Amino acid sequence: MKKLLLIFVLLTINIVGISQTAADFFENGKIKLKKNDYLGAIIDFTKAIELNPKYADAYYYRGNAKGSNNDEIGAISDYNNAITINSKDSKAYRNRGKAKLKLHKYNDAITDFNKAIEINIKDTSSYYYRGLSNHFLSNYKGAIADYSHVIALNPKFKDAYYLRGLSKSYNKDFKGAIEDYNIAIINNPKDESIYFSRGLAKEDLRDFNGALEDYSKAIEIKPNLSKAYFKRGLLKFDIQDNNGAIKDFTKVIEIDPKNSEAFFYRGSVNYNLKNSQEAIKDFTIDIELNPKALKAFYFRGNAKSDLKDYTGAIEDFTKVLELNPKDYEAYFNRGNAKSNLLDYEGAIEDYSNAIKINPKLQAAIFNRESVKIKLCKKNGTINDVNKVDKDYLILANNWLLVGYSSLYQKDYNKAIEDFTNAIEINSNLFEAYYHRGIAKQNLKDYYSAISDFNIAIKIKPNYADAYFKRGNLKDILQDYRGAIVDFNKVITIKPNYADAYFCRGNAKLSLNDYKGAEVDYTISLKYDSKNADVYYNRGVAKLKLNKKNGACLDFSKAGELGYEKAYDLIRDYCQ
Repeated sequence: MKKLLLIFVLLTINIVGISQTAADFFENGKIKLKKNDYLGAIIDFTKAIELNPKYADAYYYRGNAKGSNNDEIGAISDYNNAITINSKDSKAYRNRGKAKLKLHKYNDAITDFNKAIEINIKDTSSYYYRGLSNHFLSNYKGAIADYSHVIALNPKFKDAYYLRGLSKSYNKDFKGAIEDYNIAIINNPKDESIYFSRGLAKEDLRDFNGALEDYSKAIEIKPNLSKAYFKRGLLKFDIQDNNGAIKDFTKVIEIDPKNSEAFFYRGSVNYNLKNSQEAIKDFTIDIELNPKALKAFYFRGNAKSDLKDYTGAIEDFTKVLELNPKDYEAYFNRGNAKSNLLDYEGAIEDYSNAIKINPKLQAAIFNRESVKIKLCKKNGTINDVNKVDKDYLILANNWLLVGYSSLYQKDYNKAIEDFTNAIEINSNLFEAYYHRGIAKQNLKDYYSAISDFNIAIKIKPNYADAYFKRGNLKDILQDYRGAIVDFNKVITIKPNYADAYFCRGNAKLSLNDYKGAEVDYTISLKYDSKNADVYYNRGVAKLKLNKKNGACLDFSKAGELGYEKAYDLIRDYCQ
């Protein structure tokens, strides 16, 4: 009898314990979750669920614990169960969306955030995370709308202003972005990333002084912010503050000794300053860090030529041509180096290859004819000078050819004088107006350059290259529709003009005509399938059209062709 009584008491205790334990385990789990003991919390929530399989809150909180422990897939499974039990739990939809967001399943995440907002129209967090998802999908207008909802519901939500500014920047509303960054800075004046982003927006608006101030402020807050030094260095380089640029690139190198771009740009500044030895050192380190640094080989070759190390220059230009057999400038410069070493036959071969790639490279034509004469003299066959293009030799004394030489040597002011002299002799010389326009363009005298291209077109109405150059300048001046009109004309005259399709695509991209841009880039690749820039820009257009797989393939192809920047977008969008 006593034994039966003991069994009855034990059973009673166990039944009472079961009805209390599920709730106890749940509360213990919440306490552990607050203390960041995620594994302990998961164990307690699991015990609560074992005792009560319909415990929706236990599934929800276990999902939170798993998410905090980086188990997003497990978290989604728990939120699924919570939603099955309670389909009106907006928090479960929201947190499931957050887990999907972390897994880069942006469209699925948006579906969950939509449901959470449908249940609770004032769910600030769901608007916020939906904004992030839209931004990652390049739906910047949608992201802006979501962040605006967040701000309307909670004007003190600091991050929303900054993120809305970022989305506006990506949407090319730089003024609107700056307005948001201004508020974000008031809310958080010690956040260097806001100053840096505002600097980028100001730079896009050509407010270079304002951009410099913001990059400097970001550096003041975070003295080792290498990207701010780098951007400030590039900007100083553009505005010809060469010494300032060198200091900034040097700081980048101190912070990140393997930053090959910083070595390249510091070398470029030194090259512009005629510090050829220092430039060569920087280009050499860039090459050591990146053996396929085509530009570093090219400019190191130029610097060696300046120091009369023509053999070394030839080695570098040869490496450029191994990396890019279509680089006509490398052929031209290697031809110059060979000519200086009295290798006239080799020089003629290089000039001929340059002309084959770019038939309008007047400097190569001029130099080739000059070398032909030198070769005849060297061989003692001066009578063979008749083999040289006599018509060209007559033109060699013309101001036009002198201008070509000045233009190629990048002495743009001298080139303008030369072409002006040619025009004074013959006012119908459309080539002189055209090339004078190019010289002015290089000096950023855009409106005057357009005037010259206008005259060239008036004299020669089907001058495709003049329309092309004018279209490019209109694009720079943000007259995108005017640019498209010019590129249309180029394509009418020369239907296989690959660069015209590319540039027209760029103008359409600036007008948010992403489908039209994609079509133009595709046609451009039909005529020039090795242009990395076209693949990269087509990838951007596809991203805007939410064609992620196609975009990633284009970025990958651009990377194969040597466009290093493509890998930044691959890391951001293709993981």
